[in-house]
Amino acid sequence: MTRNYIYRYKIVKQITARGFDTLICPVYSREFYVGELMTRRITALNKIGIAPNMTNMSSWQKRISRNYYTKLISTPNEVMFEFNRTKLFFEELLNYKIDFKKPFINLNDNLNSKLPKKYVVFFIGATTSFRCWPVENFAKVARYILNN
Repeated sequence: MTRNYIYRYKIVKQITARGFDTLICPVYSREFYVGELMTRRITALNKIGIAPNMTNMSSWQKRISRNYYTKLISTPNEVMFEFNRTKLFFEELLNYKIDFKKPFINLNDNLNSKLPKKYVVFFIGATTSFRCWPVENFAKVARYILNN
């Protein structure tokens, strides 16, 4: 859906029509032809993002797209859990220490009562096939967690 140009055009038009002052893009591995061109088209006065890596953009795309933002916040240029990078980004943006160490989901009472006391959630998808971990590996991890 995100590669559908008509869909993206409609979304940008809807966002722009709302007249937002600020666009925040907390994505480290941005894609030039998807997110960056949408950022360019959205008419917000302030456009704030993470200074991106080069995973999904070439150096010329990175040079061009940095002009789409009024502020880019740097995070460590190292492999890191995306949650931690996003947390660092928002701490810098808000000038405030965020006081939680791991992701959490607040479940409503109805759903929460149907779940066991302890459970694990696996996110097995990835944007590109080379990032996909074999299902057998997830099964091994699940068996390990269950047994230990």
